[in-house]
Amino acid sequence: MYEWIKKSKDFDLLPRDFAVELDLVSKAHGLKAAESYFSSIPDDLRTFQVYGALLNCYADANILKKAEDTMQKLKELGYAGTVAYNVMMTLYAKLGYVEKVQSLLLEMEDNGVSGNLISYNILLNAYASAPDVTEMEKVLMKMEADPLLISWSPYTVAAKGYLKAGDTEKAHDSLKKCEHLLKGRKARLAIDMLITLYTSMGKKDDLYRIWEKYKRIVKYNNSSYLCMIRGLEKLDDLDGAEKIFADWEASKVRFDIRIPNLLISAYCKKGHMEKARSIIEKLVESGKHPNGSTWSRLALGYCVQNDMKKAVETMKKAILASKPGWKPHFHCLASCVKYLQSKGDTQGEEELKDLLRVRGLFSEGVERSLNKYVEVGNHKYKALDETDLEETSSQ
Repeated sequence: MYEWIKKSKDFDLLPRDFAVELDLVSKAHGLKAAESYFSSIPDDLRTFQVYGALLNCYADANILKKAEDTMQKLKELGYAGTVAYNVMMTLYAKLGYVEKVQSLLLEMEDNGVSGNLISYNILLNAYASAPDVTEMEKVLMKMEADPLLISWSPYTVAAKGYLKAGDTEKAHDSLKKCEHLLKGRKARLAIDMLITLYTSMGKKDDLYRIWEKYKRIVKYNNSSYLCMIRGLEKLDDLDGAEKIFADWEASKVRFDIRIPNLLISAYCKKGHMEKARSIIEKLVESGKHPNGSTWSRLALGYCVQNDMKKAVETMKKAILASKPGWKPHFHCLASCVKYLQSKGDTQGEEELKDLLRVRGLFSEGVERSLNKYVEVGNHKYKALDETDLEETSSQ
């Protein structure tokens, strides 16, 4: 579209048009192409919008020196505003330069550039991540003194900082303040964060309280159901997770395979293989399609139970149901190959590998790794944990 506009005589390109295309070029063709495009922009059209877009390109690529040089150019031209400062502060925070984040915020104040909620949240996050509780509290106090700078989100950031520092009591107090600022439908934005943080604190009663309190105000989406089921499973309340899952099934929320997959993982961790399989059967009966991850979780569960015959059968189903980008759990796959070899089932082993080949999942690297696994041996099946069974995609 932009190429057509540039070639058309009916359009006069404005600085913002160049800024948009600079961003698009960077995303589509990389930083070098973006720099080349920037060089082609006439000097009189290189306004704050264009330099701001260039700054974003460098910040996204974590190229500090060029970002700093571009920021300096913005200052010299009188273009350095709140957005540009926020971009630089975010970059410094990402690279771990907390003192430079604070220095930039002070520079903003000295130059009469108004910091906003985002500006102070960046610094607050930086101190919380350190964690530097003393400095974090100073920033929070400053935000609390200005109605334009305080909302529910800084309190969740502070809670994370307190938790990282090991102060559960102050973290809990921060979340209570967060809840106090939640009004009406805006609560939806904070619910997932509250559930996640209360889970990390082991506060199961607060989990249920939050869930019951806000379900009368907002319509929960899949993200909230995922957070709640995951939280209850982590707190070893599988009965509660089952009830939330039943609520999700009865709701009119868009179907999301990650939610049944999450409960399948929970059942497999506990060795409840019949329950895990029953979820898949219900999915099929209702016309839903289990994906590669669904079957892979079940296969991994069978591996842990040392029911290798079922593990092999289920791994085949996982491969057949997979979509581009999916990869089988390596230890489970290797255990299946090792089992088939131990049984002398050459045909079964080749069938499994052929399925992988058809899906483009059997590279030379995978084959070498499998051979090494079988040769060296790994007699302990890997335990089911968050890394193994956490849903990372819908493939």
